[in-house]
Amino acid sequence: MSRRSSAHVWYMLVLLVALSTVFFGCATEQNRGDEQVYTSLSDFAGKRIGVNTGTIQGPMVEKQIPDAQLLYFNNDVDSLNALRQGKIDAFANAELNFRWMMVENDDLAILDDPLCDPVQTGAIFTKSDKGNRLLAQFNEFVKQIKADGTYEEIDGIWFGKDDSLKTVTDPSSLPAPNGTLKLAVDSSSVPLTYIRNNAYAGLDLDIAVRFCEAYGYGLEIVDMSFSAMVETVMSEKCDFAIGGIAITKERAESVNFSDPIYESRSVLAYIKPAEKSSGSVFSSIWESFEKTFIRENRWKLFIEGIGTTMLITVLSILFGTA
Repeated sequence: MSRRSSAHVWYMLVLLVALSTVFFGCATEQNRGDEQVYTSLSDFAGKRIGVNTGTIQGPMVEKQIPDAQLLYFNNDVDSLNALRQGKIDAFANAELNFRWMMVENDDLAILDDPLCDPVQTGAIFTKSDKGNRLLAQFNEFVKQIKADGTYEEIDGIWFGKDDSLKTVTDPSSLPAPNGTLKLAVDSSSVPLTYIRNNAYAGLDLDIAVRFCEAYGYGLEIVDMSFSAMVETVMSEKCDFAIGGIAITKERAESVNFSDPIYESRSVLAYIKPAEKSSGSVFSSIWESFEKTFIRENRWKLFIEGIGTTMLITVLSILFGTA
């Protein structure tokens, strides 16, 4: 086979994969869920509600919707995937997290009826002399960035649509004249602490890095599940932790909380009912194609996947023949 013919085969394979993904994705979205419009928590009576393990939303759902069926997931990604696959009818989280998700997911809707009043979140520190000193410095820093507009700038970066701005100074590059701190994070807590383009990113992580830079600390990130962070700081294995940690009396018995970084309601999110007059079939297909295949150069992932599959296939044939 000539080089030109091989290239044509590759292009056809890529096109077939892309079109299959788009058409199957459209079919899945059209058949997903029912057409009910939710207006209150009572509409979710008897429904399947997803919550992330170790978060405060589980007890809230049990209290507000006692006959709901709770399903637990490890992180937001797993919860969102379960929602799209029809395994749950909604999932509970902080409204702040859903704000970020809605930038990329136009079909996601937030229930106006909240699970509770706004909850404040903060960083946590050890109950020790060192922890108390770091706590005082961190509170001073948060107060300063909220007064001079830096916090508003950070918020605009992580909830904006300009992806080129969503970067954080490499923690390992920070000078450490005052020593290096260990920070516990859950890298699946989008948009607060997560991994983007093989580097740590997120609103809370941005604040933590800027804090260390301002006070002359190096920073070592220790990645773990959200449910392990309080215990890790309590046992002084890490100096502090950050990433959507709700301030509660129970947690405050084990660790010291900073002044609130932000506050957010706990709410339910669900997939919007299909809009019958949302435009032509071709426009819907193109929108799905652009989101699945074009956005953020995702077509490269398809090509890499096809290349890997072809390589495995050829090697299997060779070894089988041998």
